[in-house]
Amino acid sequence: MKIIRKDGNGIEITPPHVATEQAMAIAIAEKNKVYRQIAAEEKRRCAPVYATDYPVSGGWGYSQSDACVIKMKGKMDDKSLLLSERDGYAIENLFIERRIYEEIIIHPEPDAPELHCLRWKVGKQRLHRVGELLFDEISVTVSGFQEQDLEELEKDWNVHKGYVNDEVGLLKHQALAMSCRVLYNTTYWFDVTSFV
Repeated sequence: MKIIRKDGNGIEITPPHVATEQAMAIAIAEKNKVYRQIAAEEKRRCAPVYATDYPVSGGWGYSQSDACVIKMKGKMDDKSLLLSERDGYAIENLFIERRIYEEIIIHPEPDAPELHCLRWKVGKQRLHRVGELLFDEISVTVSGFQEQDLEELEKDWNVHKGYVNDEVGLLKHQALAMSCRVLYNTTYWFDVTSFV
C-alpha cells in the first residue's frame, strides 16, 4: 500500500486492483457457485445479485480497453421489456460494488490493506463515443477503516457512552474517525453501447 497523502480528511492510498488474472466473469462466476452452494445447504434462495447473473462480459473496467461490457436486451425506454433487461445503470452500480469486494476482500493484491466498514461514492460520470461504441467512465471514491483504527474508535465510543449530551466530544470523535479513514479514488469503464 502506497500512501499518497495523509491529512484530516483521511489517508489516501494508491488504488488496489483485483489480484486474480482470471477474466471478470469467470472469477465472479466461481464465487457465485460458492454462494449458491451455501444457500442450498441452508435451504434458502440465493437471489441473482452478482454480475454473472446479468448480461456482462469483458474485463474488470480499469481502462477503456479493459471495459466491462454490458449487453442489455433493449434500450432504457423500451417498456415492452422488464426493467432488469434494460436498466444498464443498475448493472453498473452492481458491478462497482462487486469489483470493490474483489479488490479488498476476495482477490486482493498482496499489499492491499484489509479494510472494514467499506463505503463508496460515485463522483463524475462521462460518456465517450469511440466510433460506434459508447463508453461510460465513472469516478468512484472508496473508503474504509483498518482493523486497529476501527477497534480504537469503537473503544473511544464505548468509553464515552456514545457521546450522549456531549456535542463537542462527538465532533472530536467524528474528526478522529475522518482522519483514520483510508480512501482511494478509482475509475470504472463500461461499454454501454447496448443501452444508451
